[in-house]
Amino acid sequence: LSTGQLQALAREFHLSETSFPMAPDAEGADYRLRIFTPETELPFAGHPSVGAAEVLRRRGRVADGRVVQSC
Repeated sequence: LSTGQLQALAREFHLSETSFPMAPDAEGADYRLRIFTPETELPFAGHPSVGAAEVLRRRGRVADGRVVQSC
């Protein structure tokens, strides 16, 4: 999805932060995470980062142990 589409979804969800896990865009990363508020994209946020990593782990998308996230 485009940045505008991701922003529109975050605005529609109207949560303090909405996280979108994606394929990694950096060497050595397990995944990329884009985080949006209803108004803007954030470069990083702790709670969404930890939460996304745990959801990805529970769904088998990343293994237990060390995980590298690209923001």
